[in-house]
Amino acid sequence: MDFEVTLETHTQNLGDDLTKSALLIAEGTKLIPLDWKGAAPGGHHRKGLLRFKAIIPQPGSIELQIRLQRRLSAQLQMGIEISDRVTQQD
Repeated sequence: MDFEVTLETHTQNLGDDLTKSALLIAEGTKLIPLDWKGAAPGGHHRKGLLRFKAIIPQPGSIELQIRLQRRLSAQLQMGIEISDRVTQQD
């Protein structure tokens, strides 16, 4: 399960290791990231891909938490809609 993450601030340095400050919660199960592919720690703008192990079966909802140093934090909650539609090919 991958998340594209963009962090921007004009007041502080974004020096956090996102593999240590992020947490994915899926119906009570807590997962830590497998890795971060993106901008290195530092600066005021960071963008990249935060990767987690696939969750099987797919949960009905998830919560992504990112807790940064200096009291900055972000939290995202979302429901996941599962499609039952099957596409037939002729």
